[in-house]
Amino acid sequence: MAVNFIRGSFSKIRRKRGKREKKTEKEEKERKKRKKRRKRGEKEKKAERETKREGTRGEKNTLQKDAWEWRQAFNTWFGMHEASCKRRKD
Repeated sequence: MAVNFIRGSFSKIRRKRGKREKKTEKEEKERKKRKKRRKRGEKEKKAERETKREGTRGEKNTLQKDAWEWRQAFNTWFGMHEASCKRRKD
């Protein structure tokens, strides 16, 4: 009796599997379209993340560059100022 039950359940699974495989062409096309849409969405999100990352990185670089230029300018001015002070003392 148990054997028959198991055989019956296997045949049900086989039948269900067959139904799953037999989709209409229209459903297959819709499934593919959904898949493409999802992929496109993922690509767009990834591109957005990249641009955001680039933006912050660019800002940091410009700030660092500005700070470096300011420091250079200050150092040259300070050097000249010290030199003039030394000249006055002598």
